[in-house]
Amino acid sequence: GDPKRLPMHEDDELRPLTPYCISKRAGEDLLGFYERTKGLSWNALRFFNVYGPGQKIEAYYTSVINHFIQRLRNGQPPIIDGRGDQSMDFVHVTDLAHAVVAALESEKANVPINIGTGIDTSIAALAKILIEAVGVDVEPLFNERDVLVSRRAADISRARDVLGWEPRITVEDGMRDLVKETE
Repeated sequence: GDPKRLPMHEDDELRPLTPYCISKRAGEDLLGFYERTKGLSWNALRFFNVYGPGQKIEAYYTSVINHFIQRLRNGQPPIIDGRGDQSMDFVHVTDLAHAVVAALESEKANVPINIGTGIDTSIAALAKILIEAVGVDVEPLFNERDVLVSRRAADISRARDVLGWEPRITVEDGMRDLVKETE
């Protein structure tokens, strides 16, 4: 659900709104159940908006990236619904892989852990980053309509404390590399 505050901490109230989100919450509940009844040791990594090499073009949470890049490569401006205030916490797949390894090696356990950058990048800012990365001279077009403005940014303090992990790839560098890799 929509967070009451940013950045989003693992202990904040969860209000899943879709079957996808509900299944993730159920998975964590199952881990807790098996911890209590069978002594299972676990860490549940909560990935934010993962992007990078190998991402699927139709992937829901990164489709805006692919859509913008395709338009820009055709010399067309990205089209943004509303004012572009909605935001996501984009985390590069390389950083995510390092977090997974750190979780597997961690001595600390039995907690959910946010894996993101801690930075909410607005869709308008993302468009500007990708325009620069593709190297075209266009300005985003704004589709003036009401949109549900949601914002996402992970509190990654637990990832630092439990895993000794933090992201290394900035959104700007990661998007620039993604554009180069998909040429």
